[in-house]
Amino acid sequence: MRHNLVINSCLEVLGGYQPECDSPKIQLAQFWQTCEQPSKEEQILIEEVFLGCIRFSKIITVAVDAFFKSEGGKKRTRCKQLVYKVLCYLFLFRMDELGIGEFRRLVLTQEPKKMHQFLQFLTDENTIATIMKPEWCLFYEENFVESKLIKPLQRFLPEFGCFLKELHDKIEEITPPKPSKKMITEVTPFNLTVIKPRGVIMPAPIPKVAPTKPIPSSMYNPPAEIDRIQEAKRENRIKVQEMLATAQVQQPQCANAKKSVKAKSILQQIIEEKESKLKYEKRKASVVKAKLSEEVPVKLNTATILREGELFLKQEEENLKKLEDLESGARDPTDWLRWRSKMHEQDLENELLEKERRRLQGMLSHEEAILARKMLAIENKQRVAEMKLEAEKLMQLYWEEKLQEQTNMRTRVEEIAFSQQHVKESRQKLALYKQKIGSARSNRRKEGNDETSLRRGR
Repeated sequence: MRHNLVINSCLEVLGGYQPECDSPKIQLAQFWQTCEQPSKEEQILIEEVFLGCIRFSKIITVAVDAFFKSEGGKKRTRCKQLVYKVLCYLFLFRMDELGIGEFRRLVLTQEPKKMHQFLQFLTDENTIATIMKPEWCLFYEENFVESKLIKPLQRFLPEFGCFLKELHDKIEEITPPKPSKKMITEVTPFNLTVIKPRGVIMPAPIPKVAPTKPIPSSMYNPPAEIDRIQEAKRENRIKVQEMLATAQVQQPQCANAKKSVKAKSILQQIIEEKESKLKYEKRKASVVKAKLSEEVPVKLNTATILREGELFLKQEEENLKKLEDLESGARDPTDWLRWRSKMHEQDLENELLEKERRRLQGMLSHEEAILARKMLAIENKQRVAEMKLEAEKLMQLYWEEKLQEQTNMRTRVEEIAFSQQHVKESRQKLALYKQKIGSARSNRRKEGNDETSLRRGR
């Protein structure tokens, strides 16, 4: 910290401050523009000293005036007063922060004789108790004076005794005695055994590592899955575009009354399933392989010959039994089977007609819902238009009422202004009338006084 610069800056900013014209902030701003740029710590200290001297100006003025009175009323100069005010503020309020060392350096920037007299006056307990304390109690409460001013002073008084003695010796030019030179101790090395140098340890052989495989070129290439995904996306997009084009060109299936291929295949499958259930007497035939031909020679053994003979016998017996049944009056089941298949087909047709009826009914209900939605939108639009018209009418009525109110207000204002103008004129006439009456009364009094004076003279 440059102590001389701090003191000079404090004196300059306090000397240029005029409380009647400027505020402290404006004075500081003007001062920083013209002065030498101090460090951040110095700038903070200068600002705090300047603002503290303004805030506690009454306390500082009491101490400085008491010092000048004790000196026998010496000639006061503004420069001396500012120096004493700055040091008095630092001594009373900033000793805890600065310490005796920093305060000593700030004091030594000034004349030692004047500083010795001023500090000796401030540290005198008699002057503090008899002169300054009663004056301070006029401006502040006694508790504040006792705790914030006098107790810190008394705490630093023992340290200031040494500092005052140093200032007195400096004034008298007494040099302090130099300390006697002491014998320098000679350093003797220890009698230690010499350490033998260690042997250099041979390093372990570096093991040979197998050569690493080179990084494959596919590491830096993008994966093939990305290209596949892009290609699949492109193909799907083309398919979607084709489907959109076909859907725009062709008629939608919901509007087509013909049955689709899928529906026909499902119907055919249902018919085949029901017919397969009805063919319960059908015999299963062995499947002949396609590779076999009639020309292939077959060698029959005795077992197969016997089986074929039994089969032919059974067939002949069945045929004979049928002929006997027909001769006895039994019916042929082919008519009944034909009638059953016909009824089954009719049931299927009825079921398909019912499904088609339900589908058409669903389409009609869907179309009715679309029409109802459109009608609802139209009704909503009509309601909105009606509401807009109603709102426009209401706004027109509102503006008409507002214009009518404005015209009424204007007429009232004009009437009031006209009446006020007439009131002014009537007041002026009344004042003139009163002046005339007053002047007539004064004339009458003068005439009466003249008559009385004439009568007295007679």
